[in-house]
Amino acid sequence: MSARCGNRPISDLPDAFEHLPESLPVALRVGARDDGRDDARRIFLEPGDYFVGGQDYVVRTMLGSCVSIVLWHPILRFGAMSHFLLASQPGQPCRRRSGMYADQVMDIMTGALEQAGIAVDQCIAKVFGGGNMFPDFCLPDSLHVGRRNGEAALALVGEHGLRLAAEDLFGVGYRDITFDVRTGDVWVRHSRETS
Repeated sequence: MSARCGNRPISDLPDAFEHLPESLPVALRVGARDDGRDDARRIFLEPGDYFVGGQDYVVRTMLGSCVSIVLWHPILRFGAMSHFLLASQPGQPCRRRSGMYADQVMDIMTGALEQAGIAVDQCIAKVFGGGNMFPDFCLPDSLHVGRRNGEAALALVGEHGLRLAAEDLFGVGYRDITFDVRTGDVWVRHSRETS
């Protein structure tokens, strides 16, 4: 069996997955691209992208006011990661769900995990981002996009009954985060530079 990106094969299934159900893909990635490093199994998420896949992947993104929700199954070593821009879609939602909005991407990721045979309630969650990119402007919390995004992510984790294992939210500046699907580790590097 090979991993799929839509209908296209990504790579051969590693031997470590031979005991898993035939329907379990190694990776489903929408909009994600190889980050150009020495290992083709390294993925970089742009805003609005998400990733769902197995232990051979390392997923990285850069966050400002955007937020990443990371879901990881510690036994199957299978996970998901988002890079969403807004807590919810403004105005009338489109029929097509998008990775740009917290509520929609959480549904997309949990649906993809379930379709892969992963019990979502056995996953742990980690949440990152929601930085204030304009600290010199005194804005009320209602206009602080990063705060709204972080609060939405925490609410979604709670609504899905997931255990929150780690969070690094709010503050000022960017975060560079890297998720190793094999170990479940997420590394965070902060930068205080803002626009």
